[in-house]
Amino acid sequence: MLPGNNKISFKLDPGADVNILPVHLFEKINSTNPIILSDTCARLESWNGFKTPVKGLAKMSIGVNNKTYLETFCIAGNENSMPILCRDACVRLNLVKRVLSVLKENKWNKEDLIKVNSDLFTGIGKFNKTYDIKLKKETIPTSKPPFRVPLKLRPKLEAELIRLEGLSIISKVREPSEWVNILVIIEKPDKTIRICLDPKDLNNAIVKDYCYIPTIADLSTKLNKSKFFSVLDLKDSFWHICIV
Repeated sequence: MLPGNNKISFKLDPGADVNILPVHLFEKINSTNPIILSDTCARLESWNGFKTPVKGLAKMSIGVNNKTYLETFCIAGNENSMPILCRDACVRLNLVKRVLSVLKENKWNKEDLIKVNSDLFTGIGKFNKTYDIKLKKETIPTSKPPFRVPLKLRPKLEAELIRLEGLSIISKVREPSEWVNILVIIEKPDKTIRICLDPKDLNNAIVKDYCYIPTIADLSTKLNKSKFFSVLDLKDSFWHICIV
């Protein structure tokens, strides 16, 4: 129920970020109860990419279960828009509840899951495509000289190189190479080491392959009607890409 005893049915949409009221309903309410419409640069975009113009923002009292709440609404310029109460409004009005945990007996344990899916938990893994690093024309290759490794790190470095070779991440080069980068050894808090390269000269010679990185807003619109979500930590991600 909105000002002027106007009863309106709203769709409860926990996936929406803002409250929405179509312009024709706003004008109906505004004809008997004048409401200030403030300017906004906000834009409305649905999960499927459909864009709706916004006339402005309006603060209105809404009554639910004999209680009154002050909510801000985006006034949608499209008359076919549906009145929507967003996620935060649904929680404030006690129309939905956040479920932070679900008590359900899980017949799987970690050991059984890994055993059944052993192929997914073995080795580093790799993409089925390779990547070819494109260099600028007339680039002059740079070969850096080797540096002295501290005596205490030599056994760890040798062991890590053997491990990476065994995983097919690196391979031995037994002949002179036009490109040689500086080797960087990083000692981690647990005293193990990470081997990196300092490819400063190589980076300057690479033809940049720019790509658009999607934002949270870009991705969230594609999650409509999704039921299951996973959080993954992509370990050793660059090792998954074979370089030509």
